[in-house]
Amino acid sequence: MNIIKNPKFKFIERRKLAFTCSAILLLAGIISLIVKGGPSYSIDFEGGTLIQLRFLKPVDTAVLRHSLESIGYGDATIQEFGSPREVLIRVKQAKKSKTSQESLVPEIVGAIRAVFDKQVGKGRTIDINAIGPKELALDLGTLSVFKDNQEGAEKLAKKIVERRNALGGLFPSVSALLSVPGIPAEAADYFKNKAYASNLTVVRQEMVGPKVGKDLRGKAILSIFWAMLGILIYVSVRFRFRFAVAAVIALIHDVSITVGLFSLFNREFSLTVVAALLTIVGYSLNDTIVVYDRIRENSKSMRHLPYAQQLNTSINLTLSRTLLTSFTTFIVVLALFVLGGEVIRDFALALMIGVGVGTYSSIFVASPIVYEWEMHSKKRRKRKQIASGRPAAQAAGLPKRRR
Repeated sequence: MNIIKNPKFKFIERRKLAFTCSAILLLAGIISLIVKGGPSYSIDFEGGTLIQLRFLKPVDTAVLRHSLESIGYGDATIQEFGSPREVLIRVKQAKKSKTSQESLVPEIVGAIRAVFDKQVGKGRTIDINAIGPKELALDLGTLSVFKDNQEGAEKLAKKIVERRNALGGLFPSVSALLSVPGIPAEAADYFKNKAYASNLTVVRQEMVGPKVGKDLRGKAILSIFWAMLGILIYVSVRFRFRFAVAAVIALIHDVSITVGLFSLFNREFSLTVVAALLTIVGYSLNDTIVVYDRIRENSKSMRHLPYAQQLNTSINLTLSRTLLTSFTTFIVVLALFVLGGEVIRDFALALMIGVGVGTYSSIFVASPIVYEWEMHSKKRRKRKQIASGRPAAQAAGLPKRRR
């Protein structure tokens, strides 16, 4: 299927404009990285603690920060996550005290609860928004109705937790729990007297030591380096060394622009993003190899034509295929970005950038670099021939004049 009929674009002739556009994007990313002191590393690479909280109502981050400042974590990063009712709190490392990383989460959550649950739960012991199914089953097992029926207590506890999850992880009140079908009268009275519904719950918590984070960062850089080296060897064997170098430069171009744009967009650089970068490398290389294959085929049948025309024809012949593949891939990744949720959003964003930049580089970066290399090689050979004493006409490949 050809979406562009008989394209005759002169890509090589526009290489300087393309190089300028690439330079602007790269420079913008580099400036952003310098100003911000490098990428915004996630807990994966920086080490520290991540806590995801969900609240019953939209939360005021200023109040949240004040509660963290009261225990010495005013430098923690706080951001909304998906909705105004959810926040991510990142503490890059535990404060310099006897507080261990394991006790950091209870300390932070306790300080936040002291503010947001100040008027909740007085005289009551069971937080129905924090208790897990096992603990809930044990509490229910103390009731006479479940004295010889622990399995029944476990089933009811599971049903209550499932109902809580269906409500987004939080019961708005104890009455909402009592609406769960199958609760015995004794259990209902027990919850009325002992239970309360807190205003927040811990959705997720992650802890990474600084040494582990540094090690992961080093391995991420190495993974990209070895991928590039393997590609350099593979393309050198399959085509020629100049093609391999051009392909690797194009891939470095794609990865660098993606990282730079992540910095401009204030997005975190995590292990998920590294996986996306490696995916971009493979995707972009595939597009470039398709163009290279056509260049190799045309170099035999179009040997008599100028090299720029050979490259332009090869790119034009693969243009529809390249654009269609990129478009369909972009649509899928866009769906992931819109519908996939916050967990996968950065991965999808990196792929969206990578698909666009990778398509651009396979057309406007890789092949033009091959052309520049070829022209430079011809000029160098010509200079050597002139330096060796041969006439300029012979150095240019013209037949020797007969006297």
